[in-house]
Amino acid sequence: MAKLASIILLALPLAVLVMLAGLGTAIHVVATEGRSRSAAISRVLGVLNLAMLVPYAVVYSVAEGQNVTTMLVIAGGASACVGLLGLRMPARYRD
Repeated sequence: MAKLASIILLALPLAVLVMLAGLGTAIHVVATEGRSRSAAISRVLGVLNLAMLVPYAVVYSVAEGQNVTTMLVIAGGASACVGLLGLRMPARYRD
């Protein structure tokens, strides 16, 4: 389990890129009022951001120390918020 957690920790910068891409597409959906292809991309990235909670939970279960666990909880919460935003924004402009 510790080996899996260390691999996930190495991949966390990719999780940040997915989160930023999801936030960007959610903003683009709002700017275009859901009339472009970004609505579908936003839904896909929203699901990916919500799926990122599983790796955060794996690393959280292995992590030692209050600072690391707090960081993982905040990162998981931010990923979940961006994921829900990515799923909710296209649904808001659906006719």
